[in-house]
Amino acid sequence: MLPDVIENQVIEIKDALIENGIKDGLHTATECVVDIGKSISGIFTGKFENISQVQTAIGSGGVIDTFSDLIDKASNKIYQKGIINSQIKSVITGGKDIILNNVTSNIKNEMNFQERSIHNIGKYVDNFNEYLKSKDFNKIKESYITSLKNNNYSQNTIKTYSSIIHKFTTYLKNQIAIYNEKEFIKYFNSYILYLKQVKNVSQNYLYLVTVVVKKFLEFNNIHFLDSITTPKRIKSPPNFLTQKEVKQLLDSITWDENSDSDFRIITKLRDKLIVTLLYSSGLRVSELINLTVDNVNFEGKQLSIVGKNNSRVILLDESTKQLIQKYLEKRTQKSNYLVVNKSGNPLTPRYVQLMIKKYGNESGIEKKITPHILRHSYATHLFEQGVNIKIIQQLLGHSNLSTTQIYSQDANN
Repeated sequence: MLPDVIENQVIEIKDALIENGIKDGLHTATECVVDIGKSISGIFTGKFENISQVQTAIGSGGVIDTFSDLIDKASNKIYQKGIINSQIKSVITGGKDIILNNVTSNIKNEMNFQERSIHNIGKYVDNFNEYLKSKDFNKIKESYITSLKNNNYSQNTIKTYSSIIHKFTTYLKNQIAIYNEKEFIKYFNSYILYLKQVKNVSQNYLYLVTVVVKKFLEFNNIHFLDSITTPKRIKSPPNFLTQKEVKQLLDSITWDENSDSDFRIITKLRDKLIVTLLYSSGLRVSELINLTVDNVNFEGKQLSIVGKNNSRVILLDESTKQLIQKYLEKRTQKSNYLVVNKSGNPLTPRYVQLMIKKYGNESGIEKKITPHILRHSYATHLFEQGVNIKIIQQLLGHSNLSTTQIYSQDANN
């Protein structure tokens, strides 16, 4: 080991060495790792699983020997320029280990960065684009979707998340090779700009894309977007129907007990029950289609609902209770689901949406009517009647009070 004074001399002239040989020969220590590392079989193709194995490969691949040779050449060069004398040149030659230790540290730091930037799931890949096309990536997508289901996310939310992830990764696949975190962030920002300027999406959709992609990456211990700021979400008062319009919608669902077929009567009964439950109970469409007969307590006039955030119990009025009983008595399908199609299977969210739209058109109401607007109307009318906001929060199944407060804007207006 060299004396401290000599070690200090070596360290002081390190910058001169870099400027007069190492930098000229291999750009910088970190760029050297990238340039030479890619040429070593296995480093970026998944052969090695940790840094120590990579370090061994770098050593056997000649990186350290190359630096040693460069130090000799650099010391000769700065000696010839008169920057150092022969004694210092000898110190450099004898103290190469100190410099090489510094180089090795740079290599390790760079490879740690590569590990974080490229994959961070246990092995290296040549570039992120190729990884997106692999079976491994499909597996982690499936794993993420499964986690959403296990955490009781609604079918609509899962469908939306899946669509956002698919569209974003498809966009990435069409870009040039992505080798590190900076390039990934660059392409994510360009994707957001593409959605904003070309697809003309809303501010709230940009917020959703950022949140979903971040969550998906974090689920897989990839933290590329930690530095990305989530766009602000615009919370505007939701549309709603007046109480008169709700009655107008319900009155548009009619049938003739004497002349209509049993199938038509049962269908109309079911459809009126759906609109009634969506409005009078403030159900989400996902909650409605998953209701079972067992969820109805006819004696207690109660409806048990399993929501995306929690379970809750809603009181049924007498007319709604009788409507449920009449529908169940007349329908021929044997199913434990409360509302079903002609085959006895649960309805799809899309079917309910189209059905509501159909009756909205037939009612003559000049507003867009969806299942969720019926839920908005329910909450707004409760506010108008002076119901406490925390009770409304419980009835709607909101986990955060701030979500419920948005309805008060409509009631106040």
